[in-house]
Amino acid sequence: LLDRKQQTEQARLQVEANQNNLLDRKQQTEQAKLQIEANRNNLLDRKQQTEQAKLQVEVSRNNLANQEKQLSLLAIQVEIAQNSLKDQETNLQDIKRRLKDEETLYNQGSSTQSQLDALQLQFSRGQYAVGSAELGVKRAKQEQNRGSTSLANTRLALKRSEQDLKRMKLAGANAEITLKRSEQDSQRSELAATNAEITLKRSEQDSQRSELAATNAEITLKRSEQDSQRSELA
Repeated sequence: LLDRKQQTEQARLQVEANQNNLLDRKQQTEQAKLQIEANRNNLLDRKQQTEQAKLQVEVSRNNLANQEKQLSLLAIQVEIAQNSLKDQETNLQDIKRRLKDEETLYNQGSSTQSQLDALQLQFSRGQYAVGSAELGVKRAKQEQNRGSTSLANTRLALKRSEQDLKRMKLAGANAEITLKRSEQDSQRSELAATNAEITLKRSEQDSQRSELAATNAEITLKRSEQDSQRSELA
């Protein structure tokens, strides 16, 4: 009877332990479900980031194509400015030659002061035009240099956006793996919770059997005591 009572007490303790274990498993299962939800949201965010990275790559490529066209136009502009400078220099040389001839004629008395003044004015204007053309060439070359720098920066931006896209794709793949793992963890947690419920039921049944055995042991003890009393009486 004492042994049965001890077994009954142990069975009750086991039931309590299994109840606590089942509660813990249920909590783990709930946490696993929440983790799945968090990982799904993370995967969705990664996909959106990947899509944005794709758009950024496309924008960078378009910018690069535009910068290349602009640089080609700037090269043409430099050539135009240089041709304009050559034309102005040629024109100035022609005016200078004519002015020299006019001065000779004027000194010989074959030309008037107004004709000489007109050519000197043309020469001054020609010098100004040459100076302006030289500035135009400088500005065109500066614009061309800036265009080259912008083109180089755009190429770097394209490389960075392509690298970002690769990282986003890798992060998305990792997020999918994490989601699958969390789903597997959830399945394992649910299975563990089911096993814990089965273990609890078994321990409750064992506890009931132990209590029944203890009751039977008490009855058996009473009967043996009565049998002993009858034997002594006889």
